Amino acid sequence: NGRRPSFDPPSPGDAGGKVAIDVGCDHYPTLTSLCWEAIRRENSPPVIFRYGARIVRVMRDAGSSIWLQTVTPEILRNEISHWAHWHKFNVKLTKPPMELMKNALADRTIPLPVLRGVVSAPVFASDGTLMLTPGYNEKSGLYYAPAPGFEALPVPDTIEPKHVDEANELLCKEMLVDFPFASTADRDNAIALFVLPYVRELIEGITPNHLLESSMNGAGKGKLATALTRPFLGRPLGIVADPQDERELAKEITTQLSQGKPIVLFDNFTSLDSQSLAALWTG
Repeated sequence: NGRRPSFDPPSPGDAGGKVAIDVGCDHYPTLTSLCWEAIRRENSPPVIFRYGARIVRVMRDAGSSIWLQTVTPEILRNEISHWAHWHKFNVKLTKPPMELMKNALADRTIPLPVLRGVVSAPVFASDGTLMLTPGYNEKSGLYYAPAPGFEALPVPDTIEPKHVDEANELLCKEMLVDFPFASTADRDNAIALFVLPYVRELIEGITPNHLLESSMNGAGKGKLATALTRPFLGRPLGIVADPQDERELAKEITTQLSQGKPIVLFDNFTSLDSQSLAALWTG
């Protein structure tokens, strides 16, 4: 009928089980401590994380892709307005002060779970367990966010030779059969690229980057990259074209990293003689 649903606001004196924060108190350490206590209680399962030097929240866009949004004071206020009971002198309800949000984000120690990345397909955690439950996995620091409607294939408790043969048949004789690899070793490196994202957490230290090259244009390098990574990503690759400018390349690399892209294709690069690429790959 076009009318807004009725809403009964909570009582200023009843926190309803949430952390009560009285903005009538003008003591930043006390208020900031209460903010983080409310976040610790309510950020479960977690949606706000530490990601490198940033604080982020996990978002899903209209195309169902997951992206990481930097938590600004405005975004923190949006979240914590639901997570705590904000009042003033038990007389009236109020909103989180923006200056307090800025002060909370400026804390030296941020008590949030650490996010290492977002995946859209099941992967192995460092202890060998297979992540099949959507959401944040504390052991790996990864957030598993499958696309809507995605169902993982059943995984047998014991891997037998026939399972390996079936996987080899699927990879080599169906998916990769038409790509003109120069040698068996080249094909095996392509398979390694396909497998790596699922087992990355089982490997200590750094892993190789992969180079796709050919002696002619139109050999299918881009199609090969897509075929090898689409099952894991569930979406097209993040692509960085050669900007022909070192400063622009550095900016683009920073953008890709900040967005949490698990795999990025540097496409049609004519040279790898770049300080930015060297720093990225060795780091």
